[in-house]
Amino acid sequence: MRLAAGTHTHIMKRGMEKDRLEWLRRYYGKSQKEFAYSLGVSPTTYNNWVRGPNGLTLDGARRIKERYQISLDFLFFGDVDSLPCRIRMAWETRLEDANC
Repeated sequence: MRLAAGTHTHIMKRGMEKDRLEWLRRYYGKSQKEFAYSLGVSPTTYNNWVRGPNGLTLDGARRIKERYQISLDFLFFGDVDSLPCRIRMAWETRLEDANC
């Protein structure tokens, strides 16, 4: 795949959606239970997305997109270009913050 010059697309390995999902939950300052309920799912369902062998479902990703305006491209593939600016900046600086 060829990208235009200046494109900031960062695509991560499939399976990393669990990390992105947990990061989003913490970004919004919610417990697992609160985040699950904000999406209209049970805490058990959310826990299965994060810790289960199958990961985030398409239905779950759609719920996150509708509630938090987070693209499926970010959730499943780590494409940050589709994120709102403030969330993209927080995502891109997360490792710097963790090292302080």
